[in-house]
Amino acid sequence: MSEREQIQKLVRDPYWRMNNLYWVQNKEGKVVRFRFNFAQEELYRSMHNRNEVLKARQLGISTFVALLMLDRCLFTHHFNAGIVDKSVDEAKKKLAKATFAYDCLDYVPPGASERDRALAAIGAEIKKQAAVSKRSVTSVEWKNGSVINVGATMRGGTLQMLHVSELAYVANHNPVRAKEIRTGALQAVAKECCVFKESTHEGGRAGINYEMVVQAMNNCGRELSPLDYKFFFFAWHRNPEYELDAEYWDKKPEEPTPSWLHERKELEEYFDGLEAQGIELTSRKKAWYATQQRTLGYSVRQEFPSNPEESFETMAEHAIYAHQITKLKLDGRLNVEYEADAMLPTFTSWDIGMGDSTAIFLWQAGADGIWRVLDHYEASGMPLSHYIGIVRAWEGRYELSIARHFLPHDAQKRDWEGCSFAERLRRAGLSVAVVPRTPDIWAGIQATRQLLPHCLFHARVGNPVQCQGKEYPSGLQALENYQTAPDGNNGVQKAEPLHDRYSHSADAFRMFAEAVAANIVPVRGGVTETRPTRAIGTEWMS
Repeated sequence: MSEREQIQKLVRDPYWRMNNLYWVQNKEGKVVRFRFNFAQEELYRSMHNRNEVLKARQLGISTFVALLMLDRCLFTHHFNAGIVDKSVDEAKKKLAKATFAYDCLDYVPPGASERDRALAAIGAEIKKQAAVSKRSVTSVEWKNGSVINVGATMRGGTLQMLHVSELAYVANHNPVRAKEIRTGALQAVAKECCVFKESTHEGGRAGINYEMVVQAMNNCGRELSPLDYKFFFFAWHRNPEYELDAEYWDKKPEEPTPSWLHERKELEEYFDGLEAQGIELTSRKKAWYATQQRTLGYSVRQEFPSNPEESFETMAEHAIYAHQITKLKLDGRLNVEYEADAMLPTFTSWDIGMGDSTAIFLWQAGADGIWRVLDHYEASGMPLSHYIGIVRAWEGRYELSIARHFLPHDAQKRDWEGCSFAERLRRAGLSVAVVPRTPDIWAGIQATRQLLPHCLFHARVGNPVQCQGKEYPSGLQALENYQTAPDGNNGVQKAEPLHDRYSHSADAFRMFAEAVAANIVPVRGGVTETRPTRAIGTEWMS
């Protein structure tokens, strides 16, 4: 049997076709025969109807999906595929991968072997049987009725395969378009057909992409329906290409500078943490990662995550407290375990809503000048007695007495029964103070930015809140994801903070920062005593 006859038998196998028929341009621009890498192989072997792929950069998932689409179109009549990316230009590039592979089906490389020539002959036959009938930079159609289109959202029609690339970028920069992709393009795929949604995540713990990734992660371990997303995660350290000579990690300078020592200590602690998770890295891997961290800074966790959680650590581009929270992460002052101290002054700060979310933070002032963020709570639609019960429960659990409850200015407004929110708390025996209203919300935000570097967050502040079967963001999530509207989406000239699921707790945190800035927080025990007898519009309660 000749080489060509053997190949003709193998052509019936799509796995073989994917690893033998198609040509791509590699990172150096050379034309090479496509072969699955580790991530592409795993995705092909385990793919589901709906696939959620969270990954490090440059693992070739887009190339894999483009060639899979091409293969389906060539060997299936009337196969309809679509590509949606962060821009139409980026989608065009992915389509170009497929058309390049199609054009090269009959390519004979320099110094071709007998096998190369036989493959090219088979490729030429395929091109005759599935000839292109129409082509543009946004679409390619074959005479067998199959087609690949690119677009911004792909609403309408029915697709057998859809590739949605970098939805995280879209969700971070254009939430309206991200919503359109979720409600339009993703709904255009038939139940028994295939979706590949792949992205390097950005935007922190917020946005449509984050919600969809977390839902897919929650699907792990359960039986999936055709409409459930299967979760895939491809870490940087699994890529054999991500290595450098070990000397770039093992070799120590004759006279290490303080910056070198600091960077080395930070990386060693990080690698030790990975080892505790069962991720052991060679010196070659460590050398490669160290160079990436020097280039990208903390964003290396986003671009080259070691585990899924790292993908969510870098906050949204428009996050208001991004710089401060990132610094706290680097300093190890988030998610810390420590005991409440009954001898320290203790306070709460609130954001209140009538039939809306109400949020509360629990604070302690240390003699070391550190504000300890001890606990956090948020719920919606609950009566005032519910929140009073929360703060009383805190007092019992931590064996302390809360000295003052700081409320926003609208706590003095009277409701339909003629009594204000602040007065109701006083009648319940709570000592309250209403924080003077700032002339501009950005003044309060600036006060918060000044306070955050002096905070220490207990681990429980990073836990989501549960109330009557509903989950609310953790206090830390709220601060991480409190942001202004992306450019062009807020409808006003001046960027304003979004009023969303994160803003209630962020406002409660800001209340305390404004109280500190107004010098109305009474503290003691080595901290400067600041106890005015009267705040603006506020009777101080003993």
